[in-house]
Amino acid sequence: MKTTLSHQAFTLSQEGVLVRKPQSTKSRIIKSEGIVAMSSVESLREFISERLDAAAERILARYERTLEEYEKTERRQRQTDISRSPQVEPHSLDVNSQDQNK
Repeated sequence: MKTTLSHQAFTLSQEGVLVRKPQSTKSRIIKSEGIVAMSSVESLREFISERLDAAAERILARYERTLEEYEKTERRQRQTDISRSPQVEPHSLDVNSQDQNK
């Protein structure tokens, strides 16, 4: 019966290099019918996929936070611009009175 490592068979070293953990009986996938075979390529693919998914989640979360910060900054800038701009009251022109003066 062929047995191979699960996706937990790989880890990142302190240098950021992907390394294989020693195989133990705990790292095998066990089902009620017996041990399910999973090739090391499949294990590595699953591990990399999980890491990429986690990285994508972190990137998107950071993007959302950055976007929120930009929106807050833009709102503050608009409020500052409004408070600094002089309050100009529109003057209405009475067209009839100008015509009478001529």
